[in-house]
Amino acid sequence: MVVRIDGDPANPYNQGKACAKGRAGFYTLFSPYRVTSPLRRTNPEKGPGVDPGWEPISWNQALDLVAGKLKDIGEDDPRKLWRVTFDRSPLDYTWCAAFGTSPQPFSAGFFCGNAVHTMHFLNQFAVEAVPDVPLTQYILSVGGQYGAVVHYDTMNGAFELGRNREKIKLVAVDPFCGHAAGMADEWIPIRPGTDAAFLLSLVHVLINELGIYDAPFLQRFSNAPYLIGADGRYVRDPGTHKPLMWDAAEGVAKPFDAPVTDPALFGNHRVLGAEVRPAFQVIAERARQYTPEEVSRITSIPAATVRRIAREFGAAARVGATITIDGEQLPYRPASVIWYRGLSSHKYAFMNGFAAMLLQTIIGGLDVPGGLMGYRRAKYRATEDGLLAAMPHPGRVGSGPGPTNPYPARVVTPPQSIDLFELFPVACYSRAFAVKAILEPEKYHARVRPQMLLQRRSNMAYTGAGREMMTELLCKIPFIVSFAFEIDETAEFADVVFPDLHYLEQLEPVGEGEYTTGSQPATFYGSKPVLKPPFDPPWDQLVSHDEILLELADRAGFLDDVYIACNALWRLPSDYALQPGKRYSYQELMDRALKATHGADKGLEWYLKDGLAVKERSVRERYPGAYPKPRIHVYHEYMIDAGRQVEAVTRELGIPWDSSGYVPLAEWRPCPAHTPKAPDFDLYMITAKAPYHALTATGSNPLLNEVGSRLGYNEIALHRDAGKRKGLKDGDWVEVETDSGKKARGRVKLTSAIHPEVTAVWSSAGRWARGATQNKDPRGIHFNSLLTLDDEHMDFVSGAVDSCLRVKITKLEKKN
Repeated sequence: MVVRIDGDPANPYNQGKACAKGRAGFYTLFSPYRVTSPLRRTNPEKGPGVDPGWEPISWNQALDLVAGKLKDIGEDDPRKLWRVTFDRSPLDYTWCAAFGTSPQPFSAGFFCGNAVHTMHFLNQFAVEAVPDVPLTQYILSVGGQYGAVVHYDTMNGAFELGRNREKIKLVAVDPFCGHAAGMADEWIPIRPGTDAAFLLSLVHVLINELGIYDAPFLQRFSNAPYLIGADGRYVRDPGTHKPLMWDAAEGVAKPFDAPVTDPALFGNHRVLGAEVRPAFQVIAERARQYTPEEVSRITSIPAATVRRIAREFGAAARVGATITIDGEQLPYRPASVIWYRGLSSHKYAFMNGFAAMLLQTIIGGLDVPGGLMGYRRAKYRATEDGLLAAMPHPGRVGSGPGPTNPYPARVVTPPQSIDLFELFPVACYSRAFAVKAILEPEKYHARVRPQMLLQRRSNMAYTGAGREMMTELLCKIPFIVSFAFEIDETAEFADVVFPDLHYLEQLEPVGEGEYTTGSQPATFYGSKPVLKPPFDPPWDQLVSHDEILLELADRAGFLDDVYIACNALWRLPSDYALQPGKRYSYQELMDRALKATHGADKGLEWYLKDGLAVKERSVRERYPGAYPKPRIHVYHEYMIDAGRQVEAVTRELGIPWDSSGYVPLAEWRPCPAHTPKAPDFDLYMITAKAPYHALTATGSNPLLNEVGSRLGYNEIALHRDAGKRKGLKDGDWVEVETDSGKKARGRVKLTSAIHPEVTAVWSSAGRWARGATQNKDPRGIHFNSLLTLDDEHMDFVSGAVDSCLRVKITKLEKKN
């Protein structure tokens, strides 16, 4: 029996600490709503609150039923299997590759990493990035909750921030003073959706007013010196077609890879009979539009504050400074800007990400001591233009698995994927457009329509589009299979449910070999079973849902293909390679994978007894930004051709598509909410993540629910001044109406910790599944049901959904 969960003091990622979610994790083991046997739907009607008429069936019945459907789809078109999951188990990628589809998250691609992953791929050949704590001295957190909610380095980040409070200044720029902002040294409230304007104003002040930028870095390691013509494209050598730079020492243009004594960052030059400028001058001139005075009007942040933050950030960056680590002298740039959902969940998410990455790049603060450190790195190559290009994930099919790089832009073709990914040549994913394609297949020329949804730990009915739209979408899929610990909002639509495991019952080593967050040691660990699931024998021996996938593959006739995919994607040497025609248990597969990755002495036996491997990395491995590599982007010329490709293909197919966002420079554009449809819609509404809930996975945890309830998790945060103006007090019931006509009701929580023009709700409130509500009414507002997924509110470049709403709030006399 589990009575306590602690952090592992030997693991550098939590240093023996555990957050509230971790400590309370075992409470869900006792859930009275837990699924303990396979279930089959008997009621063909589907919808929220509709009784599925669950009928318990045997494991063999469930497996045969699902395997039969898989076999039919595999013979027709394997892409019609929609595998949706937010987990990365060891076998998911190989199983899907063998079948001919790909595992995908769903709602995370609506408004999570759209402005994040692409930028880190571009300039850091990494999926994400975190500040180099404790060496950093200044962290500017814009639209993120660093040290409190997101990133895989959360516990370590929070620990180092706490231990180095006097050395590190943390500034949070956010409309809402959430948990991370509440622990910051300074909170700067900003009008929602204006982050890019703020960031570009910092760029303007640094370049044009203070002259703070890392010129040697930009000259040697970026495309800042590349010459740009009047058409926005690189000026190229007529013979080699290579981009040209201006050598200020010799007064002549040369190819980027020729010996150039002094690559010019500024100046107007005449080359090949035309006036040209270095990319960095183009950037500096564009940034002049974002003076602190103009940006104050856009963001509501005082101009003096913008200039002060720019001065502080520039001073903290210590451009030109060095530090000695393990005997090597490296650049030292102890300033970081970090961003996440606040920049991604908007109409122009891609431009927001451009702006944030530009600020970090001009100080030379990428992957060097004290700077912004990429992690989950990809292999890279140099393109013919001398620019860094991250390599795609091996075994990738269509839009998955995981995010992908934007450069070089992919060739645009008519849609072949469920989510129209072929029309997004620079996006890391396009999940939200699966909704558009499934509901309007003729309009979007959607060739692949899912015939089966195989879903686990991705509660898409709740976390995707609004309740009504997701109901319509799920009802269009003929057959749905859910792996469910409890019957959540998505499992309510399932035709077959397999019981899922608690993480304390799982044997799942980390699927990507090891974590290498920031400058931390390379660390390998994973989940190990300490309990048996409450299933009937022999299924009480189950230690991974992957065992069910293997059984389904066997019964559907593609298990040998799974083994072939494992050999290739796990890079199994001959000693550990799987032989088609043989049969291996899940434990045998994990033993071979572990030994192939970590050595012959670190197989399953080692994993179950120990299972933690910490490997120190060399200075070069930790800080690759200090060493030569291909140039990175400050100017995005590839966007021009990408946009023209999209425009050509969509025009030919007759698909209505907005390609105006394909621009080579960062800029700010207003969200739809900045132009309300009527004056009485006088508030913005946003949502925020709470650190005491993990999406909806912890929704029925009684301890976490109590914590959330005490902290106002189910209430609507509203500034005291706005409340006074509307005659509201704490606890009043109100109706919220968006300018698109959507409505919800909730209770008000008055606070000073929010922008005066903003109201906010928590991101996991308003659930309606029985396990989450304990058979009571939903608590709080389901924010996603207030969103509008139309052309005006969706980003046709990044695939993001704009989640900045314009609302009015009206007092109610009582709840109903």
